[in-house]
Amino acid sequence: MASVTVTEAPVAARRHLSGALVLTATMLAVSGSNYLLNLVLARFLSPAEFGDANLAINLVLIAAAAAATLQLLSARSGAIDDPAAVATRRRLSRGAWIIGGIAGAGMTFGSFYLADTFSTSTPLVFVLIGIGLPIYLTQAVFRGALQGDLRLGRLAVSYAVEAAVRVAISLGALALGYGVTGAAAAISVSFVASALIARHRVAVPVDDRHAVAAPSGLAALSLSATALLVGQVVIANGDVVLAKAVMAPETAGTYAAAAVIGRGLFFLSWAVVHSTFPVVARAENAADRRHAAVRALAMVMTMCSAAVIGLAVLGDRIAPLLLGDAFADAADILVPYAVATTLFAVANLVASLDLAAGRWRAPGALLIGAGLQTLLLISFGSTPMSMTLAQVVAMALTALLVGAAHLCDNRMDRQGSQSTKTPYEHGDR
Repeated sequence: MASVTVTEAPVAARRHLSGALVLTATMLAVSGSNYLLNLVLARFLSPAEFGDANLAINLVLIAAAAAATLQLLSARSGAIDDPAAVATRRRLSRGAWIIGGIAGAGMTFGSFYLADTFSTSTPLVFVLIGIGLPIYLTQAVFRGALQGDLRLGRLAVSYAVEAAVRVAISLGALALGYGVTGAAAAISVSFVASALIARHRVAVPVDDRHAVAAPSGLAALSLSATALLVGQVVIANGDVVLAKAVMAPETAGTYAAAAVIGRGLFFLSWAVVHSTFPVVARAENAADRRHAAVRALAMVMTMCSAAVIGLAVLGDRIAPLLLGDAFADAADILVPYAVATTLFAVANLVASLDLAAGRWRAPGALLIGAGLQTLLLISFGSTPMSMTLAQVVAMALTALLVGAAHLCDNRMDRQGSQSTKTPYEHGDR
């Protein structure tokens, strides 16, 4: 029996590590392709048209919080072919269609009002994105099934296909003169393509009794997942929004340029979260969860530390090389921004893995950290450097809050396990 455990542990570790590396490399390529697409659109569209195209992307980013929540819940529900997990994912899929359908219908029927509010050149931007929203949310459930079953290769392919289709259609539409509407249409079509890759038909029949009975704790888990994802969205995007509100346009643009580079660390770390989340959710004991978490933390710290050192040495060259000479001043805040992002990545990893283990304190602590960051940015973020340093302080405090919540849960778990021991285990005869 022991020999099986010894043999399987290194295999599981290698599978986890290789899957994480594949997913990380794929998401790096996806981020690179999206970045290059933005550069092409900026060069060939007028500023107003590029603003419209960028608005379409931001609309999807807002929906990403709901999609990520659905994906995490789907990943935690279990293996793809498990009947109870199938029933849970069917409920999640129905919810995704309902939520996406309502939001999409609102965008479609309110497209003229939205176009007037945001001063877009055409209401078709909102119509096209609205059509794709139900598919976008449903594919998140499909991706969660792959993630929960550790099919990270196929999960990576779904991300790659989405990016490839989006880039190809956007460039083709741009060449034909349909820049803004083409970019919006490309986003929705890419959702269809990736959903076809991620979808998995299950041959296991599902008992109707499973389909009716809701799994225990799903509502509480949903609230914890929502808290985690709202915290992520606020932390990842709030600084750029506030910079545009309190700084001059040129200064805010410089800050946003640094954010584009700095946030790459978070997206890379998110790939590690994706691969580790199902491992922790399906772990049979605390030791297995701890080993998976330590591996993930080591990967995140290695990537982020290398990036911080690289920016410290080559930051003056990287900013003009990636963004152009007009953004050379962004190099001044790259290192502190990367430090803040590293702290955020670590806090997010711990909170996400605690969510996988059924805990709620660390996700709640991350949400509190998001509120703390917003308060500090409003109070002190008048310049790019002051806003960046405020983020470093906010993320350091957030990491401490999340760490304290994690340790609190560990202590409560130990106390719970001790209280369930038999008198013999306590030493009583």
